[in-house]
Amino acid sequence: MVLFEIIDGDRRSPLVIAEEKGFIKDKNKSLADINNVIDEILKEKADIVLKLQKEIQSNKKKKKLGPIMFLVGQAMRRLKADGDPQYVQKYIRAKVQGNKID
Repeated sequence: MVLFEIIDGDRRSPLVIAEEKGFIKDKNKSLADINNVIDEILKEKADIVLKLQKEIQSNKKKKKLGPIMFLVGQAMRRLKADGDPQYVQKYIRAKVQGNKID
């Protein structure tokens, strides 16, 4: 779609065209907003958080990804995919373990 606009003579940058056409999401959420959403989910899903804490404390070599991925999925859904899943996972792990996030 962007390429067709450029072929038709549109002189704007491909990034501007892509944003106008809705191909690029607006990344307006601040880190504080993302952290607040994650904190809400951790409160709402306390049973899953407890399960994850037990899993982390058990120090098993084969850790199940179920609880952490469930929480990441819930956060990404609430954020409407407007966040970095790796950051979300890192933040959740830090909160569950009682560590500060870098």
